[in-house]
Amino acid sequence: MNRQDLLHVKQSGVYSHSRQQLQVLAELCSNGGWEYGDMMHPNLSIGALMTAFENIAARNEAAVSFADTYHAAYDLLCHGQACYVYHMALVTLRKLSRARGEEEYARLSKIICDICALVNDKFVLAKGLAAMNQMAAYMYARPVAARWRRVRRVVNWMAHMRALLPAYNEIVHLRPGGKIAQQCESEFYSLA
Repeated sequence: MNRQDLLHVKQSGVYSHSRQQLQVLAELCSNGGWEYGDMMHPNLSIGALMTAFENIAARNEAAVSFADTYHAAYDLLCHGQACYVYHMALVTLRKLSRARGEEEYARLSKIICDICALVNDKFVLAKGLAAMNQMAAYMYARPVAARWRRVRRVVNWMAHMRALLPAYNEIVHLRPGGKIAQQCESEFYSLA
């Protein structure tokens, strides 16, 4: 995901009409989704997909089986609940956009887009919603996501500074003429 892709997304209708598309998505989910077939246990597929997306968001993508997750998304598509897959993917992308750098976000969003490829082709584009990769670029380009990434970097920097501050103070006080050095010098001359 480079800057030109983000610029293209900002210039397209995705950037300005995403709230309307999310409202359409909410309406589709409330109406029972898109009837494409009938399966036996969609709740198992929802749980498997939710667990997989949580593992991806927690940087534990090695624990995610692509085949099982893709099959769970396919089951939900066949059961008419593709809007839930799309919604879970968007929620995960929103979480990732606030906390991950550009390279890591691009890698993880590609995994999510690959998992949701069939849902993207059969449901999202058929309903006129924004494609998954466009929404991934939009989620990362949002100003609020950039602010949250900046806050996260500052908090990490402050944690490192808090850990390094005692070592810095010790070095400052041990330098020649420092407080600890003067104390050691006075003890040395008092014993001599």
